[in-house]
Amino acid sequence: MSQFVTTTPLHVMRPLGSSAERSFPRIEAMLQREFREQLCFALAEPVKSKDGAGIDWYTELEEIVTPLSALPEAYMDYYRARLEADKATVKAAAQQYEDRSDPAGRTIATALLNAISYPGDEHVYLVGDAQSGEAKLLLTAWGYERHSFELAGSHAIGKREKIFPPAGGVSIDMTAAQETTAETARIAAANALDTPPKRRGWRTGVFYLLWLLAFILPFMVGWMLLPACGIRVPFTDRIVYGWGDGTYCLQVANPQAERGALETQALVADMRRLEDALRDMIERCVSPTAPQPPLTSPAPATPLPTDQNRLQQNGRTLNANEDSVTLTWNNKNDLDLYIVCPDGSLAGIETSACGVDANLDRNKKYTPLTNQPIELLKWPSDTLQPGQYRIQVKYFAQYDQQLRTPFTVTLRRNGQVQIFNKETSSVKDVVPIIEFTVP
Repeated sequence: MSQFVTTTPLHVMRPLGSSAERSFPRIEAMLQREFREQLCFALAEPVKSKDGAGIDWYTELEEIVTPLSALPEAYMDYYRARLEADKATVKAAAQQYEDRSDPAGRTIATALLNAISYPGDEHVYLVGDAQSGEAKLLLTAWGYERHSFELAGSHAIGKREKIFPPAGGVSIDMTAAQETTAETARIAAANALDTPPKRRGWRTGVFYLLWLLAFILPFMVGWMLLPACGIRVPFTDRIVYGWGDGTYCLQVANPQAERGALETQALVADMRRLEDALRDMIERCVSPTAPQPPLTSPAPATPLPTDQNRLQQNGRTLNANEDSVTLTWNNKNDLDLYIVCPDGSLAGIETSACGVDANLDRNKKYTPLTNQPIELLKWPSDTLQPGQYRIQVKYFAQYDQQLRTPFTVTLRRNGQVQIFNKETSSVKDVVPIIEFTVP
């Protein structure tokens, strides 16, 4: 069931682009195709108000709706940062279509930019629990911008007088004009009496109407049978497209082909996992060597833990005077490490809060991906504010063929090390790790 959000008056806004470039079903289908529900925001559906003076905005989301401007400043900055990051992602995708230099690409680029264009923050809402940091951003008035009335009210009077100055100082001979008009009327009446009237029966009107229907009917039938998203030819997998050549909608996929592709990806992921396990076993195997004198044999070097080794590869080191928590995993998927502070703010994704420094974040979109990623949050020892802290891991996006992602969280605090081995298999899943209290 749709939920009403707000109404925006049309007299303070003007639309961007054509109606096709602001079509809600088409833009929603483009966002689904390009980003696969990885964006933090959704679009409200526009419906013209009954009086025609504004636009009502609705959403299919059923949770509570809160204006962004009603939140505390810290939460507003956090959600603004998330929204700006996703807007940058959409702009980058639109630029790729713009660079194709073809009409369809430019149309898609314009539609994507219309989706993230709105008059201001007063048209941004949150759906869900805003204090959890996971609420969905909802955009209204998208595809519109503000406009000013330069010729409105008292300001327009002076400008109109400059453009159309009042008449003055000009005399017109009204007597001559009336005589000319009377002579013209007499000539027209004489011509009308000399010319016999033409008779046009109802059959002539029907004849022209039938010809008009014969011309329009094929176009109407073609428009109804070939919509923008196309129709599937019976008993085949071929799709015939009408206006737009299928540019504005998702391609209809073959369910059997999709199922086969998923099974192939699962098999490839299992093979890679077996190869990694075999490679680890081979690396642990040591060939027999000749015995060496005990006094001259060097002491075996103690290998660094996995997270410290990856920190060194990324130019980071752990300080003995600092506490820290690290996140490591072994594929190209994007996991995010968070600490929920006592006041509800979040530290993570390059955002520092409550004394916790978000120092390292890997496998973000549009950055080089690696199979040995690591994320780091750290803070000086004995400097955290009193209260309860929670460590969480969020499965943000899948970029690897393997969906299931095992991961390890290492907490170094007060001279003690705690290691947590967990896994996640669902995008947008939030996995709680541990809670600790600072007295």
